[in-house]
Amino acid sequence: MKISKLQWTVHAIIAFLYSVSMFLLWNPDGNPQFWFFFASTWIMIVNSLFICNHIEKTKDNNSSPMDYSLFAVLAFFYGVIIVLTVKGPELTHYNESLYLVLHLVVLGISAIIQLLMLKARKSNIVQEKEILVSRVSRDDLTRIWTKIASASSEDADVTLLAKKIENEIRYSDPIIPAQLADLEKEIFEKSDKLLQKINGNDVNTKLVLEAENEILELVKERNDKVKMLK
Repeated sequence: MKISKLQWTVHAIIAFLYSVSMFLLWNPDGNPQFWFFFASTWIMIVNSLFICNHIEKTKDNNSSPMDYSLFAVLAFFYGVIIVLTVKGPELTHYNESLYLVLHLVVLGISAIIQLLMLKARKSNIVQEKEILVSRVSRDDLTRIWTKIASASSEDADVTLLAKKIENEIRYSDPIIPAQLADLEKEIFEKSDKLLQKINGNDVNTKLVLEAENEILELVKERNDKVKMLK
């Protein structure tokens, strides 16, 4: 279990104080409202502990909004339980079986919504990681072309084209679909190879311009395909 001692302590204190208060303030003898509300509250406390455990095991810096929304669902349905405890007997004409069914329906809906949100949270985390990888890759590629432009500053044509490619990369969509991974890899490898040649003084202006134009066409192709796939 990944639940921290603080989380265990907080939930234990809440459960203890709640249980003691319930038995001191409300007579449980033969009162279905008491036992249904008592059991529902304990289920919610355990549910909260489960959420804490799941979040800790799948912790991600970019998933905080999804984490808080899980607790919002729990709070909403606990509010429904409170209303049901107050109004339920009248709504069910004091039919204990129907009263129990209403509680089970509320708890069931709460569980289904939470499961759907957990699935959405998982997808969100995966997508955020993909975006982060794409952004890192994009930043690395941008830096390569900044270096190429700087290293070839003595040749105006090479520098101008390098800056154009740099801007094409810098202001393009930061998210690269998986279908274009090979094209993105090709662009990166050709760009890095060109930078190494320039840094090694293996420079032929005509060949450098040809390489830059080839890479520019690949970048434009990649950008066009990204727009089509969005």
